[in-house]
Amino acid sequence: MKIFIILLTVIALLNSCNTSEVSSKAKWKKHIVKAGNPVPGSENHFPDVNAVSANDFDKDGHIDIIASFDGKVTLFKGPDWKESVILPQMPPDRTGRIAKRGCIHATLMDVDQDGDLDFIGSNRMIFWLECPKNPFKDEWTCRMVSLEVNGAHCVITADVDRDGKVDLIANSWRDKSESTIPNSITWLSAPKNPQKGQLWKPNLFANNDAPGRNHYMGFGDVNKDGRGDIACAAPAGGWFAWWEQPIDPTKAWKKNMPLSYLHGVII
Repeated sequence: MKIFIILLTVIALLNSCNTSEVSSKAKWKKHIVKAGNPVPGSENHFPDVNAVSANDFDKDGHIDIIASFDGKVTLFKGPDWKESVILPQMPPDRTGRIAKRGCIHATLMDVDQDGDLDFIGSNRMIFWLECPKNPFKDEWTCRMVSLEVNGAHCVITADVDRDGKVDLIANSWRDKSESTIPNSITWLSAPKNPQKGQLWKPNLFANNDAPGRNHYMGFGDVNKDGRGDIACAAPAGGWFAWWEQPIDPTKAWKKNMPLSYLHGVII
């Protein structure tokens, strides 16, 4: 019995050593893409960054970074992170106001179906930047997606209508004083010729049915019927819900609310 206990102890120590060795080798190395002074008001102060995406835009084998901050969109070329401003300022919303802080949220999507990923950003509106053939030399063209979807704190992509093309899913949590589709969640298909600049038609699957500043979403087939459903929550509204996709995704979706919250407690 003592020998058995000793053997177990030795094995445990060996495992501990191996784990420790793996842990020490598994440390992540920090790389500074852009440095800034944390003191507000200083010349080198670096503002909040709410949207960052990574992709090999120029297909040179190195991952690049695209980020929105300080009211613009900037591309960083890997691996040395040389920066190129591809959008000097945010586009105006439907009232003509210019967003100053940058994108609230962003994602990548092949909008024009040309094989490369374009940038989609949200603020008081949603816009997309077309990735050119030479992304670090040529101009990225900015076009509007929607002026109605206002306050999009989440934009994700998925093939909602199952036509083989990726769609955009975006929330619109501002109230009726600032949005024509308040407290709602939408999905949008890119038009056939997105370079023409026409606005995308939003399909409201949660039409004025997501109050309380709905935030962040997930897409997946919750009820296993072969159609993707969408989940979302609203911290200020006190709920978590998922919407069941009908046979025709342009029609009303059924809201299911498995959890609700009261003062941060699940009830």
